[in-house]
Amino acid sequence: MFLTKVFVKNFKCLVDQELEFKKKVIIISGTNGQGKTSLLESIYILSHGKGFRKQKPKELISWNFNNKDTPICSSIKGDFYNSICENQIEYQIVQKKLENQSKSAVQKRILINSKNILSVADFLGKFQVMEFVPDDLELINGASQIRRNFFDRLIAMTDVEFVKNSLNYSLALKNRNAFLVKHFKGSHGNKSELEIWDAQLILSGLEISKKRAECIVKMQKLFTEIYSNILLNSENKNEKVLIKYEGQFFTNKNLLGKSSLEDKYKETLERDIRYLTTTFGVHRDKIDFLIGFPELQQAKTVASQGQRKSIVLALKIEAMNFLEQENENNELPILLLDDIEAELDNFRKNALYNLISNIKNQIFITTTSADKLRDFFVDDTIVDIFEVKNGLVKQV
Repeated sequence: MFLTKVFVKNFKCLVDQELEFKKKVIIISGTNGQGKTSLLESIYILSHGKGFRKQKPKELISWNFNNKDTPICSSIKGDFYNSICENQIEYQIVQKKLENQSKSAVQKRILINSKNILSVADFLGKFQVMEFVPDDLELINGASQIRRNFFDRLIAMTDVEFVKNSLNYSLALKNRNAFLVKHFKGSHGNKSELEIWDAQLILSGLEISKKRAECIVKMQKLFTEIYSNILLNSENKNEKVLIKYEGQFFTNKNLLGKSSLEDKYKETLERDIRYLTTTFGVHRDKIDFLIGFPELQQAKTVASQGQRKSIVLALKIEAMNFLEQENENNELPILLLDDIEAELDNFRKNALYNLISNIKNQIFITTTSADKLRDFFVDDTIVDIFEVKNGLVKQV
């Protein structure tokens, strides 16, 4: 995939403008607080329909916007092409006045080639982006839900059925939890009525479990190799990493059958009633990263800051490989690298640039030192530099 144009209007700190990209490597330079990350985030939003930090739509609107009568408060439009055709994706933040009220409701709207998209299943994967941003360390430091979300997002970009199963599972889980609160809080509800939700959780959960396991198996070997390449010339070159998946629908690495899972929900029912929430299911799956040599331990517990950054780097690079392999036409996702200088020491920075200088993907990199970064790319004819100052982006 190749992004050729981006148009932003009333988006965060950026000035309204249209940008054209002709090269494989786009270096975005500028001092801190000028809008470099906002530009990367605008590209990310075109792929995922949300910002880096999952902000509410109204939080993405330009701070200077004050026109309450304009239906479209903010918009990002991107032109890109793949091996088949050219496409345009537009992300809009629209406001609609509520009946009999002076306030307006703000919501997002996504269009592909000017057609309004109503389902997330029709949007994810159309324009694929993989990012490396400062908050990515939460993949190691944070809760297992963050790691589940990462792998689920990855699978969703190449598998429409996975998206549908995830939506069905989330709805069934929400309804089951609401039923527990409504009928068992301070009273004795009819336990058999929960079976309809159990059946839906099992049906969708089995498919989710299979896809998660398959994804991790496919990524495991090359993820380990990429991590080893990052450490090739370091003192810790024998160090190993591993992705560990503990699915609740599995026993001894074997996926449970429908009847066994029905029994599991019955076994945990009293606990569910006590806590008024569903305590068993794929929403409780554990995914962890292990590190060490010769003994592997949880990275979250023992890894240094540098090791954590290296794990995330290897994971993101392998995630791009996964997307390429799973795409019907082996499309190359676009890579976004934000604030690398602050996140990596010189050793890991050099290892990363050596890796990415050989990949075919289009790359957008933010930096405070464009000339130094440009030297990493042997062929400077593939590099364009843009400078950001006070929200205005100009090609150098």
